[in-house]
Amino acid sequence: MVTKRSSRICLTATLTLAVVIGGWALLNGRAVQAAPGVLHVAPGGNCGGASPCYSTVQGAVDAAQTGDEIRIAAGTYSGVNNQGGKPQVVYIAKSLTLRGGYTTANWITPSPEANVTEINAQTLGRVAYITGTNTIVAFEGLRFTYGDANGLGGHSPTSYENYDAGGNLYIDEATVTLNDCHVTDGAAPSSGYGGGVYIRNGVLTATRTLWHTHEAGHGGAAYLYRATTHIIESVFQNNRTTTINGEGPALAVVGGTFTFSGSTIEANTAAQKAPFSGALDVNANPFLIESSMISGTVYSSGVALSGIGTLRDSTIQANQYGGVRIGDSNITLADNEVSYNGAGSTYVEAGVYVSGVSDATVYLARNHIHHNKNTYVSSYGGGVYIDPAPEGWVTLSDNLIEDNSVGKAGAQEDGSGGGVAINGNQVTLERNLIRNNTAIGFLHPVGWTYGGLGGGVHIRGNPILRNNVIVENHATYRGSGLYVRGSAPELYHNTIAQNAGANDATGVYVAEASSTERAQPKLWNTIIVSQTVGIYVKGDVVKNIVNADGILWYGNTDNTGGTGTFFLSNEHTGDPLFVAPPNGDYHINPGSAAIDNGVATNTTTDIDGEPRFGIPDLGADEYWAPGALKRVYLPLVLRQQ
Repeated sequence: MVTKRSSRICLTATLTLAVVIGGWALLNGRAVQAAPGVLHVAPGGNCGGASPCYSTVQGAVDAAQTGDEIRIAAGTYSGVNNQGGKPQVVYIAKSLTLRGGYTTANWITPSPEANVTEINAQTLGRVAYITGTNTIVAFEGLRFTYGDANGLGGHSPTSYENYDAGGNLYIDEATVTLNDCHVTDGAAPSSGYGGGVYIRNGVLTATRTLWHTHEAGHGGAAYLYRATTHIIESVFQNNRTTTINGEGPALAVVGGTFTFSGSTIEANTAAQKAPFSGALDVNANPFLIESSMISGTVYSSGVALSGIGTLRDSTIQANQYGGVRIGDSNITLADNEVSYNGAGSTYVEAGVYVSGVSDATVYLARNHIHHNKNTYVSSYGGGVYIDPAPEGWVTLSDNLIEDNSVGKAGAQEDGSGGGVAINGNQVTLERNLIRNNTAIGFLHPVGWTYGGLGGGVHIRGNPILRNNVIVENHATYRGSGLYVRGSAPELYHNTIAQNAGANDATGVYVAEASSTERAQPKLWNTIIVSQTVGIYVKGDVVKNIVNADGILWYGNTDNTGGTGTFFLSNEHTGDPLFVAPPNGDYHINPGSAAIDNGVATNTTTDIDGEPRFGIPDLGADEYWAPGALKRVYLPLVLRQQ
């Protein structure tokens, strides 16, 4: 006879056996997985007594349950399999954690740098293939090397499936984390995508990971296709593309969302002459690139951006074909250093190149753009080039743009717009310091001159310039400060001083672009001092006309010149008493002839974002006595007006 007590014992034994066999228990009516298991891998299957032990990573992956951890001892693991129908060293379609850096004597504390754990495909296939929308895989302290996607296909969309993708790692809709890993020496062939990694429609997070010496037709180290990607404190070095105009010698991002933080991209190389790409080539919505360094790119720009996002607090330096290239996009560049780009370029580039902005907004704020070169023949814009579509708008605010050049001395490679070149109407320049930039031209043997126009700013269009300081710039032939060609820009409260080139010392030079394209700029409350000619107007008296209301002349050999027409009102003469021009400080001192001599406009703040009051001062700065109201903190909204 079976008692109630013995029945309970049998039931307990049965449930216990079920837990042991199935790895599951019942808790509050819900199934709960048992604690993850730990599997071990060591060369030759000798794990020093640890169990279970496997000689290959794939063997451990096959034996593991979802959620398990695989610990891998130092050594090199090779040998491809054909799981999933393609060759790779490791095929993963379940959620696992794989960690390297162990020894057979210590399975507790990994040391990946001391105990190198390498998974090496020996160019016989990929290193790892990870697949499945519910697959979550974490790799830590591992090295993935010598993967090759040749003949393996895999690029999306379907019409490109025959194009090879993912030399070392191929991620198909899975979620993958790389921590403290090295991904090196992978390849996708010349028409392929992602020598180091290819991901489509998945999630990739890489932290403190080195991507080194990859090659592919597109996305030398990484091609990220419609993925959610986070790259943190990682390095992309010595990667390259092998297809002419192949995008992203380091990374190419196509669709999805993208974050790149605290990372470095250096010494990556495009196939010869890929000027319209960047080592980091991003088309994502949204994207964020911050606190990073992009430098030393050969045959390409540093960064190419489109989509919607922000590049901030980063250094873009010494890239051969320019610093930052911006296409159709809503993009903010803020607090970056863009410097020494363009040396040796043979294509049109600049420190920052903005072109084709269609129904979009680009905002450049508080950047230091300096020592960039554009040496392409008949080029425009050494520091910044702007060519927006009619529906777009580009704003440059609070930038320091200095020591840039366009054209090349001693060669027939002329340029215009050493600091900034504007080709279009939908542009605003406000509160910028533009100084010591150079536009280089050359003299043809028959006597014609080419280039050398607009040392500080070259304008062809109808932009708005407000509260800028344009000083100490140089042009070989015309307009060392500004050159206005066949257009009607509006200039409010600008300071134009001490601009002089080899054959020109003109503050503002005005000329038609053709017989039907007149030059008719309008100036309000301007300081024009210390040039041979303050404003020069070339050409027909009924075509080229300057309207200026509120102007301070001082120290010019001639205030005006040329055969065009001037309409001048509220002119003043006197010393502006700049604070410290040798230090780039063009604020005005007490007693300046600029004080209280302006006319009313809609400009309510000055170059510092401080308010104008009463009768405004001339030039970019509004003087207030020390300790006066303007020295108190102003709300951010007011400062940005």
